[in-house]
Amino acid sequence: MKGNILALLIVLFCLPGCVEPMVIEPVSQEQENQENRIIDAGPYNINAPLLNSSQGNFDILQNSNGNNTLLIWVAAGCSGCHDWTEMVSESLSNGSISNQSNIVSIHRYPSFESNERLQNTYGNESKSTYTPWPLITPSDGDLALNASTGNETSVTIVEAYDQPVTPTLQIVDSQGYIIWQSATYWADFEVIEEITTLI
Repeated sequence: MKGNILALLIVLFCLPGCVEPMVIEPVSQEQENQENRIIDAGPYNINAPLLNSSQGNFDILQNSNGNNTLLIWVAAGCSGCHDWTEMVSESLSNGSISNQSNIVSIHRYPSFESNERLQNTYGNESKSTYTPWPLITPSDGDLALNASTGNETSVTIVEAYDQPVTPTLQIVDSQGYIIWQSATYWADFEVIEEITTLI
């Protein structure tokens, strides 16, 4: 009997988290407004390795040229991240988003996904999920920088940026403040239109 219970517990703990079909419920306007919101965080900055580490580190604020920057928090296995990456890339191609816009993708779960998997998903030019903009790969536990002084803070990057799930899109201003955020899972052109007014 104890063996059966142990076997059952092992099976239950080994199953992936999503074992039931996903039910998509309509989102109310109030929920949508909470998803696309301005949060009080910052000023912070990130200086982290680029996906292609031979290119060194990328500093978000130094590369912003004094403009706002769209951050896209991604994971290699995240379908919503793929969807957003494709829509942002298409919007750049068709001119909906200016080619002069600052866009940076940030790998959210480095302890669960290798850079090789990330490279295969977002760094492969033959894939629709290819990111023609910088993709940075901070490690878990890396500390955010104080945007004013450039010194490390005691706050991790993930904490500083409001514990983003994937996909999360955020806009930071040139001072390092998060001025807008969306956790809309699937790409939505209305959100793109909102983004274009801010970057």
